[in-house]
Amino acid sequence: MFALPVRLGCILTLLWLFTCASSVNAQAGIKEILEGESLKPAEVDPEIVNYFERFNKALTEQDTQTVEALFDIHVFVDELEKCMADPEAKPLPRQALETALLPRLAVDLCNPNACMAWARIQYKAVNETDEGALEVTTRQWDSEGIASKTTWYLRKNEQGLKLYDINQLDAGLHWSRMTAGSLLQASASPQAGAALRGIYAGLMSMADGDVDQALEQLLLVDSEALPEVFHDLLWCSIGTIYLGNGEFEQALAYLDRAVILESASPLSHYLRAVCLNVLERYDEALVEADRYARRVGVDADVLVEVGDAFIGKEEYETGFRAYEKALEDDPQHFDALCNVLFWLDDDHKDEFEQYYTKVEDRSKVGQNLAEYLTEVSDPVSLKALLKLHARLHPEDDWVRQYADKEAAQPSPIDGE
Repeated sequence: MFALPVRLGCILTLLWLFTCASSVNAQAGIKEILEGESLKPAEVDPEIVNYFERFNKALTEQDTQTVEALFDIHVFVDELEKCMADPEAKPLPRQALETALLPRLAVDLCNPNACMAWARIQYKAVNETDEGALEVTTRQWDSEGIASKTTWYLRKNEQGLKLYDINQLDAGLHWSRMTAGSLLQASASPQAGAALRGIYAGLMSMADGDVDQALEQLLLVDSEALPEVFHDLLWCSIGTIYLGNGEFEQALAYLDRAVILESASPLSHYLRAVCLNVLERYDEALVEADRYARRVGVDADVLVEVGDAFIGKEEYETGFRAYEKALEDDPQHFDALCNVLFWLDDDHKDEFEQYYTKVEDRSKVGQNLAEYLTEVSDPVSLKALLKLHARLHPEDDWVRQYADKEAAQPSPIDGE
């Protein structure tokens, strides 16, 4: 029996519905992903690349007028109307709303605290919707090197490409839905307004770290009164809390409802893969990893889940290759670093240097790796890490402290 490395950070959500036959079909796609690469700018339509260059220049310069010109407020309000399909809600005053919203959205986008401008961008996926719009998923890094992943919704008119909606995948912020939710609290039926206020109260409690209160608030939300487009947010939020608490069956009961919705976020497939791996349902985890990757592109996070699934299936070479691909995508990915070092053969631990030398803050990351290897009782990997780090950073005291602890431990012969 092998020991999978413990995932650091909050485990999120999942679902289960697929058959063994669908799992077999998905594995071929996953193996294709392992051999593939992220989209390169040269493979993206030059018009799209040009649009994002102009848009980012405006964000960087806080040029709200140019941002307004590059944003299609008419289609954004169309999206609001779809979200606000409540027969008891007051009709939207379109002209007044467009006039008021456009400058506000431009200011919010240009706000330096929003960190929407980027220093570097990577195109992960470009998909065309049934309505002819484009979904462009990117990973971008701000000036401090912090990465985020976003799906941008674009539509072409006589003036060229224009942005009309944004989904910040890491934060779960879909701009049209959040805006519609705010408007509906005031204009919807009393029951729908109360349900929306309940969701927002629960989300605020989650943000404050009070998950018990958040769960209590979210469970009280009347889902029948809630506009359907917000069901995904409700079910995923409840499922996330249960999963974070280690209550996997309860999480499944709610995330089961979320993933089948038309409004479900592609992130739900990734979260489902995380949980399915924890439950050792590896074929189903591969299905969800494949669905996520084909929707918004391959990234280090999903490659780690692919690696965990193949390791769980005892397909060790494929699993290790997935962890390596994760580090190709993001050399700083901590879970991928843990897994690569953990699964390197004992007589090949020195090969970890090729990955470790690409880590930017090795003093901090190395210490975290040492703590992890101590927790999972892997003295061979720990010894190799300490030797490598001491050679690269002889000034770091924590290496000597760990080495002293290791030296104080009795050997197997001494313990007999």
